[in-house]
Amino acid sequence: MPVRFREINFSYLATNLDGVKKWLDINSRSQQPGSPAQPPLIQKTLPMLETIKAPTLLLPGDNDLTAPPYLMRILATHIPGSELRVIAEAGHSANWEQPEVFNRLVLEFFTKHSPPPSPGSARANISAGEGLATIRGAKLWYVDTGGSGVPVVFLHPATGSVRIWENQIPAFTAAGYRFIAFDRRDFGRTITDPTTGPQPGTAADDLNALLDYLSVDRVHVVGSAAGGGVALDFAISFPQRVRSVSVVNHAFGAIQDPEFLALTARLRPQPQFNQMPPEFREVGLSYQVSNPEGTKRWIELERISRPDGPRAPAQTRKNDLFLATIGERIRVPILLTAADADPALPPALMRMIAARIPAAETVVFEDSGHSTYWEQPEVFNRTILDFIGKH
Repeated sequence: MPVRFREINFSYLATNLDGVKKWLDINSRSQQPGSPAQPPLIQKTLPMLETIKAPTLLLPGDNDLTAPPYLMRILATHIPGSELRVIAEAGHSANWEQPEVFNRLVLEFFTKHSPPPSPGSARANISAGEGLATIRGAKLWYVDTGGSGVPVVFLHPATGSVRIWENQIPAFTAAGYRFIAFDRRDFGRTITDPTTGPQPGTAADDLNALLDYLSVDRVHVVGSAAGGGVALDFAISFPQRVRSVSVVNHAFGAIQDPEFLALTARLRPQPQFNQMPPEFREVGLSYQVSNPEGTKRWIELERISRPDGPRAPAQTRKNDLFLATIGERIRVPILLTAADADPALPPALMRMIAARIPAAETVVFEDSGHSTYWEQPEVFNRTILDFIGKH
């Protein structure tokens, strides 16, 4: 069988003729004429796999004829603590066919098993930190990993603060991005200041001011749940500052069509829905059963996400939206997601919105509740990295 059929996925063969030609050229120059092939070692290797002590990543393509996923799963059972990740729509040469996905998975694996950078490293020498950014009406608590990478801003849900992103910061910085997040007014460690500006203001304006404070021009914006509403409002208000927007598991409260409002009222009857404990509304039952410690940590972070005392008025938004025109208002690449076990936003509701936005990409997270960033951080991170990598 020709080597290209053994080692390159048919999708790549059909869609990237120049890439196939380059691969064949490199392959032909890598062979030494007359060199004998090495004998197979599988019979000797299998009994020895149990002795491997180093962290091991197995990374087949789903259409790999030489090392198919089912064979890799057998090998994984013999290697203690090994990780298996299957690259979709890839053959034996996944590093060539899908280099961005391949590189990201390998970098994520390296990061898990590498010590943190030393204080003298290149990244540590570039401005990074956390603190209060003074803007009109507030002092915003923010975190910024610094670095020269493309910045990505994360916007927390109404049950969180910047503290919730503990599973995202390492993954996105390891992938080369600059991670930025902030506490909105009446959340976390942000301090409102009525003497310097009107209250409660809009979160979109606050984000715009924060980017000015940090001297950041254009960003990817990722918002989860209520943070998704802020992301959408910011993308519509300041499209010149947005590379892409990811609206994750958001209930689209800005949409004002009477029939849509009636639908969401049936899904989330008030006050009963909001009177349920936050973890029942926003953490999937499968996660609560399988990870009680993680659920306990989520509840702890939710409880400290709001300052003590009476709550301030909720921030307003800059834009009301309507189903008939929402597609015209969005002028940046957009990802819409839903989770199949989310009572606040069932996938059908997300698809209703996506149908009005022709260029929208959509993803449905399986076996996840409203807080996919916490319940399934690897899936969440990979989904966002895939999307922003395109833009």
